[in-house]
Amino acid sequence: MAAPSQEAVGPGASPHSDEQHEEEGADFLGKPKDWIDAFSRHFFPSTHRHLGEDSQNGKAPPREEREILPWLRLSANLDPDRPETYIIAAYWLRSRLNKINEAEQFLREGLQSNPGHHELLLELGHIYKENRNDPARARNLWEMGLRNWREQESGKAEPNIFPYAQLLGNLAKLEEEQHNYPKAIEYLTALKPISPNKDSIQKWTDELKGK
Repeated sequence: MAAPSQEAVGPGASPHSDEQHEEEGADFLGKPKDWIDAFSRHFFPSTHRHLGEDSQNGKAPPREEREILPWLRLSANLDPDRPETYIIAAYWLRSRLNKINEAEQFLREGLQSNPGHHELLLELGHIYKENRNDPARARNLWEMGLRNWREQESGKAEPNIFPYAQLLGNLAKLEEEQHNYPKAIEYLTALKPISPNKDSIQKWTDELKGK
């Protein structure tokens, strides 16, 4: 996710470059544990792509990408209690085929079958932040996702930390863009203990304190 400009953050602030924030977004979660972890990082906002374009050569998405969607629809119909099916389908619809309304509808169907699921709320927040230009709605969705993660996962012996880190990182970046630096620091403070790259989080925190 691109950082705000010098003018956006006010005088005396040190702006970040896009490359710096992309590196920080990738670094604080460490090396992917497996291919599932690596694929799921496509949902993190530090990855920039032009909608409906191939990530390598800028061409329209191949037919195979369009043809995967009916199978994902079938999978969702057969097993509606699997949130990842809705998340993957919404990703292809939103980021590769530029079908924002269909992506949102798919996620809302997922929430009907999996009420309050934090990963579905995470991806729905991306739509409102990146495609609808509605940061207030994105904040509400991510805050709800954060609360629900804590209710659903925090008591487990092995909680799924990755979406929790995503929610904290997205909220910290959103609050930074809105110049709400104390709130951004609050999210980063919660993120740092679970991040394998604490130095990167501390550097980000220190820069926010300087603003």
